[in-house]
This record gives sequence, structure tokens and C-alpha cells, in this order.
Amino acid sequence: MKHKQLTFEQRYSIEHMLKEKYSKKSNIITIGIVESTFYLQLKRKSKKQVYYVHHENILAEERRKLGHYKTVLTS
Repeated sequence: MKHKQLTFEQRYSIEHMLKEKYSKKSNIITIGIVESTFYLQLKRKSKKQVYYVHHENILAEERRKLGHYKTVLTS
């Protein structure tokens, strides 16, 4: 399975399932995402170590807008 950015719905599912105390494996299978993507998303939690979907979605939008910067070396 290819790594892709999560949609708002996928982030919402993660938040809901974590609140309902579902296992992490069942989250991964139900949502249909790569395991490393799930754990990276959890790693990006807020400072209170609680997963907030709206906060994560705002951060994802900001990362999308910034894009990938290419370094230009000048001499």
C-alpha cells in the first residue's frame, strides 16, 4: 500500500476510535492506511498528548500549502 496524506474523514475516524479505546491495529485495518502513516499521525499529536482532528487537519493544510522547498545553492 502506498503512503498518502490522510483525509479529514480518516483523521476523524482515528480520533473517534482512539476515544472509544479501539486497538491501534483495528484502527489501521478499518481505515485502510499504512501502519507507519498511522503511527506518524499519532506522533504529531498536540502537546497535551490528545489527538484532535481539527488541529491536525489545520496543520496538514499548512504543510500542503508550503509544499516541498528546493534548496538553491549559490556561490
